[in-house]
Amino acid sequence: MNYENSGQQEQESQYPDMKSMLPDENNTDPIMLTAEDGSEYEFAQVAVIPLDEKVYCILKPLSQMDGVESDVEAFVMELGENTDTGEDCLYMVVDDDVIDRVFNGYYSLLRKEGIISGESDPE
Repeated sequence: MNYENSGQQEQESQYPDMKSMLPDENNTDPIMLTAEDGSEYEFAQVAVIPLDEKVYCILKPLSQMDGVESDVEAFVMELGENTDTGEDCLYMVVDDDVIDRVFNGYYSLLRKEGIISGESDPE
């Protein structure tokens, strides 16, 4: 499943594309993404994690998503390119190993910034 930035967000934003919008730590605006079926969903940006020469984003849905259990707190998405349009898009990561590694990178950043302490990751 992949998602593209909705046109509305791009028109109102100072950012020309997701590659410049997501890594900006000062950008706290929600991201409106459009699924392949045309459904639009709003997400809060949690973190951008570079890993293995790829860029992953942790995004928190701001409302219930169709077909997704209500206890899902965040998604890991990979920043990529739509091969049909050439536009930036986000691909939902389903590989548990990659998801764990992205969250481990996130927790490592939180420890480095002094936001969390200790060796164990938050539940």
